[in-house]
Amino acid sequence: MKLNKTRQDLVDAFKAALQEDTLPWQQCWRASRPISLQTGKEYRGINNLSLSYAAYQKGYTDPRWITYKQAQAKGWQVRGGEKGSRVEFWHYFDKQSGKVLDQADVRRIQRDQPERMKFIRLAAYSYTVFNAEQVDGVPQLAPQEAKVDVAMLQRGRDLFLRNLGVAFREGGSEAYYLARTDSIHMPYTECFTSDYAYTCTLLHEAGHATGHESRLNREIGSLFGSATYAREELRAEIASAFLSQSLGLKLDEQELKHSIDRHKAYIQNWISIFDEDPNELFAAVKDADKIADYLLEHGKLLELGMSEEAAREVGQTPQLQAEEMAGWEP
Repeated sequence: MKLNKTRQDLVDAFKAALQEDTLPWQQCWRASRPISLQTGKEYRGINNLSLSYAAYQKGYTDPRWITYKQAQAKGWQVRGGEKGSRVEFWHYFDKQSGKVLDQADVRRIQRDQPERMKFIRLAAYSYTVFNAEQVDGVPQLAPQEAKVDVAMLQRGRDLFLRNLGVAFREGGSEAYYLARTDSIHMPYTECFTSDYAYTCTLLHEAGHATGHESRLNREIGSLFGSATYAREELRAEIASAFLSQSLGLKLDEQELKHSIDRHKAYIQNWISIFDEDPNELFAAVKDADKIADYLLEHGKLLELGMSEEAAREVGQTPQLQAEEMAGWEP
């Protein structure tokens, strides 16, 4: 299926980045998840990825975005000469009336006028948005507090794994997920350069574990270097980036470089996949969103990563977590 211009431009930008040994989704590690200034809602999926990448390219640190008309309605002004970024949203469209419909409209037509459903189509609409740093009059962004404490997140590792129902083995020199035994294998913590590096590696492997038939039931592939294996690695990588935003994790330059070195074996494979089927990027992002959501919801990562003070405020102390984990061997 042919891509619209917005999607094709994004695929071309990502292929160019990969050809320069840069992983575009790593920009999500550097920034908070983009949000709408109008609604306060976070951008998800491909809009999250594309706006994070645009923010990195243009040096924006403010995560807020808004359309020109929305800014005008609030009395703000997009500065002259500023170029916006494209986002897309899917809407139902009534070919008979020429109107855009919401889900409630479609449900009503499906119930009361089922014969009209043949005129209803799902279509993508593109919009141009501007970063808050491109707009005069926008209130200053309030200071952002860390979402999780990495030390607390690491201490809750075993409970996280139990929540997922995945086995765990520690030792050796490599980190990987073994689908045959549904188990995550990790080197000892002292083998990693930092708590962040250990946590991010664990979350990456947990992303692979979501492909198990008892979870999201995704084809993972076991042959290193195969197209299926590369596709799965792409999903886990993007999911890790999305998780980093949700948890407020920030990798330093050394860790980002290490990640690039670790994935150089996949880069040419990813370029080939995008050449063969440009829609593969969007399928990967869709799956990555599901992976990140699954780990947050079922693994209870935000709860496990709270600081000790925050944990006490909600009545979940580190001691209670330790008691819950006692006697369990993954």
